[in-house]
Amino acid sequence: MKRATICPLQFFYMKQIVKFLISILSLVITDNLFDSVYFDSYQTVIIFALVLYILNIFVKPILFLLTLPITLVTLGFFILILNTLIILLAAEFVKGIHFPGFWTAFWFSVVYSLIQIILNAIFIKDIQVKVKIEK
Repeated sequence: MKRATICPLQFFYMKQIVKFLISILSLVITDNLFDSVYFDSYQTVIIFALVLYILNIFVKPILFLLTLPITLVTLGFFILILNTLIILLAAEFVKGIHFPGFWTAFWFSVVYSLIQIILNAIFIKDIQVKVKIEK
């Protein structure tokens, strides 16, 4: 008798969906911690999370490679600035999110990253691929 198993590609998609949902939850939690940053609606949070996801996949690696010398000289601190720039760029694409200034966006990105790390450790820690078919 064969048991149904999950294909590695299906597992990959499920993991990405969970990461996206964690990103949305992290944005909502971080938004509640900052009085000066606000989203107009929950639809704005979802769209902002999607834009952040796309920018982190396509733009951030290129910017990281271009700023690698600065990152090495600052012992990695410049990655925080890069995260802030990605968040501000996403805010330019999505109307309905308001950052009063660079430093607010900086601390928002730091707290958002910390919350995302914690939630990823809780929810994605135990997800593993075990693909085998028993006869």
